[in-house]
Amino acid sequence: MKVFTNSIVLTQINFAREIKDNKSLIAMLRTIVFITFLFVAQISLAQKLTISGQVSTSDGKPAPQVSITLKNHKKSTVADETGQFRFNNLSPGNYTVVASYVGLKHQEQVVSLAENDMRIDFVLSEDSRTLQEIIVNGNFKTTKKESEFISRMPLKDLETPQVYNIVGKEIMEQQITTDYKQSLRNIAGGGVAYGFVNNGFAYTVLRGFWTGVRMRNGVASSNWSGIDPAVVERSEAIKGPAGTLYGNSTTSFGGLINLVTKQPFETARTAIDYTLGSYNLQRIAADVNTPLKSDKSVLFRLNAAYQSENTFMDWGFNKRYVVAPSFLFKVNEKLNISLNTELTNAKMSMLPYIDYSALGLKNIKELPLKHNQSLGSNDVIFDGGGINIFTKADYQISDNWKSTTIASLNSNNINEGVYTRARFLSSTQVERTASSSATDENVYQFQQFFNGDFILGGLKNKVVLGLDVYHYNAVDKGYVGEEYKDVITITEAYSPLSLAKIKAKRETLINGYQTTKSSVYAAYASSVTNLTDRLSILLGLRVDRLNNKGTAVMRGDFNGGYNQTAVSPKFGAVYQLLKDQFSVFGNYTNGFQNNAPVRQPDATLFNVKPTTGNQLEFGLKSYLFNSRLSATVSFFNIAINNAVRTNQQGYTFQDSKQKSKGYEVDLQATPFDGLHITAGYGYNKNTFTNKDENGHDVTRRNYLPADYGNLWLTYKFSNGIAQNFGLGGGTNYVGEINKYTLDPKTDAYFLTDGTVFYELSKVRLALKINNIGNQKIWGINDNPLPTRNFVASVKYQF
Repeated sequence: MKVFTNSIVLTQINFAREIKDNKSLIAMLRTIVFITFLFVAQISLAQKLTISGQVSTSDGKPAPQVSITLKNHKKSTVADETGQFRFNNLSPGNYTVVASYVGLKHQEQVVSLAENDMRIDFVLSEDSRTLQEIIVNGNFKTTKKESEFISRMPLKDLETPQVYNIVGKEIMEQQITTDYKQSLRNIAGGGVAYGFVNNGFAYTVLRGFWTGVRMRNGVASSNWSGIDPAVVERSEAIKGPAGTLYGNSTTSFGGLINLVTKQPFETARTAIDYTLGSYNLQRIAADVNTPLKSDKSVLFRLNAAYQSENTFMDWGFNKRYVVAPSFLFKVNEKLNISLNTELTNAKMSMLPYIDYSALGLKNIKELPLKHNQSLGSNDVIFDGGGINIFTKADYQISDNWKSTTIASLNSNNINEGVYTRARFLSSTQVERTASSSATDENVYQFQQFFNGDFILGGLKNKVVLGLDVYHYNAVDKGYVGEEYKDVITITEAYSPLSLAKIKAKRETLINGYQTTKSSVYAAYASSVTNLTDRLSILLGLRVDRLNNKGTAVMRGDFNGGYNQTAVSPKFGAVYQLLKDQFSVFGNYTNGFQNNAPVRQPDATLFNVKPTTGNQLEFGLKSYLFNSRLSATVSFFNIAINNAVRTNQQGYTFQDSKQKSKGYEVDLQATPFDGLHITAGYGYNKNTFTNKDENGHDVTRRNYLPADYGNLWLTYKFSNGIAQNFGLGGGTNYVGEINKYTLDPKTDAYFLTDGTVFYELSKVRLALKINNIGNQKIWGINDNPLPTRNFVASVKYQF
């Protein structure tokens, strides 16, 4: 070993001497080292080169989720929410950058990289609305939440100091929604109901308050014959009092639901959807979109549907149709005019209101009826429809100011409306009564508002200034006197309520004729000021003047009219802890409900003030992992301190209180490509405080669930033997009702559904099972929910 070591040492000495004596060898080594250094330096420089850019639509909006690839290289990315993309660590050379998406014409640009980074931009031939349609049809499920209606100004969700949820047509398609009301189950903390008249009108429960779908594209609109999913782009649930921007004609103290309808876009597309299912469900829907001029300055879209179905109960059915044409006129670069119309009609039976107070029930499931046993009718006891006309003109005054003018007509007419009541006299005897009303209702609304975006005093400001005029006119053609009544024994054979018998009884009664008219004139202003690039403050105020003409009976003079003024302020603040990713917010919002003067039993007149509700709320919002995960957590407290009550002697007071406090969690996630998750939970403690006969406060809980939860998952396979197949499923949780009262309880429940689908670019096949567990469930309105049933759909688009 010693000999071997000495040999290595001598060899190293000899090699060093040889290098020292050979100058040419030294020079060669120096050259090799220098060339190697330059080579490594070039590689280092090449690794720092980038290609970046932005993808925009033809109307200048960011184009997210467009695929960007380097042709003939194994590199690709996706444009983010602002349309930005970037490739890092590129070597010098020529690259072909391709922008593409399913349904889009792809674009290419050649880039030469030498010493500097390069930036390029793509401008799509499609506008933002068309891109959204293509993204939806391409089955991309985004967690992005933005809307022009929430604050009436262009604010991102992270910049908005208020909570709102959006239920889009994407999840409605996944769930094969044929009843619009059921889509509202996807609202965090929301419950599905129909109020107390099962005529198709859509209700939900927001933060402990009944909330009807009374707004359409930002203006007042009701649809008594039911909303058809064929016209729905999305539903926006704005949480908490919203009187500052929307007054009281469309809102509750828990919030409002704004229905956004489908609009024309620039690409010619047609979709036909056929659905069938249990209880003889048959449905066909069409969606036709096309430019009417070659320069795409006039766009047209037609949505139409017809549906017929029976019920899981002994008797009952529903038939309806909708036809909804819409136009968009691009007059010039500054002016766009849109026109939307919708014609609806429905013929259906309706569930009776059940009065079980005589039975002394402890739980609604003790009701002595089979789950599918009907006490109502199998005739057309509701026949009605309506028309909606909506026109809007958007005019870009300058780079900083925009004008929006809206005029709308919402008309409903009920040709036949029979409202039934079933009152238990004993556990076997039921008295059924019917009352009828034919109603014509018309709402005219005009809005003019201006949006500004400017810098003042070195601070960035966004502002909306608006005027709102609302006219309401309704004619109720009910009957004076007691209408049809019968008594049945539910343990023996009995007949459904007969419309013929009800009409025969009506012929002996006086047909009343009551007209109601009112107008509202309002002005509002709201502004958002960025104190820094992360901190913003919102201030808003509305002044609302009601002129209620009262009621005219049998075309006589109007009586009971009154005028009332309400002021509704709003404050909010947002601070982004992580820019464009994570924010904290807080708000104070106000809502109000007008009240008419009351004639007391002693003939004095009590001038009731508007009932006001105020909300304090704070929470967190996040858009993380390139918006693959978005979440909102909020805590709220709503207080009403001047609610109206009437005592046993008939006197009216305005000293009742109602409090609603709780928290909500809303989650949208795309953990990896193909999987999308929608989840939500809401807890609400809602209490009333009234004075008893001795003037003492008495507090009780609201007759609504305290807990609501929703979960829906969809996964689409992208490769392998299951490619283009997908699975979906989820559950809704509704907590116990009347848990803290002496009234009959309604048990909490989970309602679980599941679906399987096969989807190509032009064809979609889907099968869904509702109520997989086949449970016998009672809903919020003490109404039985359908047991297990099936729905299948076939969609073809071209």
